Amino acid sequence: MTPPAPDHAPAESAADTPYAWQPTRAFLRYTVITILAASAVFLLIIVVFLPEQISRAIGPAMLSAVALVSAGLLRSGRERAAVLFLACGVWLAVTVVAIFYGGIRSTIYYVYPLVIFLLGWMISPRAAVIAAILTSGVTISLILADASGWLPPSRLAEPVLYGVVQVFVYILTAAMVIYLVQAYRRQLEDLKQSELKFATAFTSSPVAASIATAGEGRFMNVNANFERDFGWTREDLIGRTSLEVGIWPDAKSRQQLTEMLSRHGRTVNYESRWRHKNGELRDVSISGEIIAFDGVPCILAYGTDITERKAAEEQIQRLAFYDPLTSLPNRRLMMDRLDHAMAACLRHQRLGALLFIDLDNFKTLNDTHGHDKGDLLLKQVGARLVECVRDGDTVARLGGDEFVVMLEDLNGEALEAAPQAEAVANKIMAALNEKYDIRPLSFHSTPSMGITLFGAQQENIEEPIKRADMAMYQAKAAGRNTIRFYDPR
Repeated sequence: MTPPAPDHAPAESAADTPYAWQPTRAFLRYTVITILAASAVFLLIIVVFLPEQISRAIGPAMLSAVALVSAGLLRSGRERAAVLFLACGVWLAVTVVAIFYGGIRSTIYYVYPLVIFLLGWMISPRAAVIAAILTSGVTISLILADASGWLPPSRLAEPVLYGVVQVFVYILTAAMVIYLVQAYRRQLEDLKQSELKFATAFTSSPVAASIATAGEGRFMNVNANFERDFGWTREDLIGRTSLEVGIWPDAKSRQQLTEMLSRHGRTVNYESRWRHKNGELRDVSISGEIIAFDGVPCILAYGTDITERKAAEEQIQRLAFYDPLTSLPNRRLMMDRLDHAMAACLRHQRLGALLFIDLDNFKTLNDTHGHDKGDLLLKQVGARLVECVRDGDTVARLGGDEFVVMLEDLNGEALEAAPQAEAVANKIMAALNEKYDIRPLSFHSTPSMGITLFGAQQENIEEPIKRADMAMYQAKAAGRNTIRFYDPR
């Protein structure tokens, strides 16, 4: 199993990507030392035993210069530059020597395959292909030039010189093969260790973990906690798709997750719903990534059951914005909606209305029959108010026996909007004057109601509340069970 490259990694073709077992800095130093040693031995043999062929010293001299420059690059920490200079320099040195000292019969010609191998290993397969093509072209050109008599005359080198070159080529070739085999074995061992660590982490994960094909969602493995959290066993899932099992009640949710993973490679805390084996829908938070499992793109997913957490968050939300007795919006939520409504009125040149409602003699009911009967009355009042308004309007309980109804999207002219608000107020008045079934009581209650319009001008959100409240007190002063519009006079 091979994890994918990070989604931010640059795109590279296989030909451009170096192998995982690139040569170490120490191996590059040994290569430079070997070239220098081979050149020194070659020069020593020429000087001591073949002084008449001293002109052949140009080859080892060039190789020594290339090796020394590469050693300097290595010392400065520029490994890639050292590799490029070493391989290209050796290739050029071999080509120059071959041209002036025997063509393809030159002693140094045996180095070409080693250079091609080095380029493929140290740089990239593409570099090896390019070097092989260039070397083939040089070889064909040397053959044609030799046949045409264009090459400089040169006597064949002594066998000992061929032997020196070949021995050191054999040494470097053996060293590279040994190094590659050892590195490959280490990589296999690392891969086994990685797979073992992954398997351990997968099975011991504290949350439900699964591996499924990215395309059709066919399960390939799940851990024991999948059964603990969602009821599904490995036998239930492995070999079947998520849609066959029915774990995703909404196929679009899985498609959305798959598309997100395809774009980014991974995702964290994607919230959706899974179906428990017993049929219950459970809220789940999914973190996952795309991996290659046996060569197949798969989704490694970790699912956490967050049903209880979501329920707690919703409860907190309700406590913060809704009245626990009537389930109506509380003052905080009503003020927020009023703020938005006032802005919308100014933007669209429409008007809204606030109806401030206070129950008459509510304290008498509480004092004579108890707070439980008062609570029952408040619940029924809230339900009747909701039935009297449109879906887009707001009914809120400010506290005690005070309610507010906010009407939106009324006519833009006050003379037209006021009758619209009054019609709703009359409907509410009629509904609240009907008897309440508060067993064993059959109770009659009346409201006092104040109305004000808003939205004609920019103002603080507290102003409409104050005006509606003042109008409500005018209704009480007028004898209760009546409606009053706010009048600034």
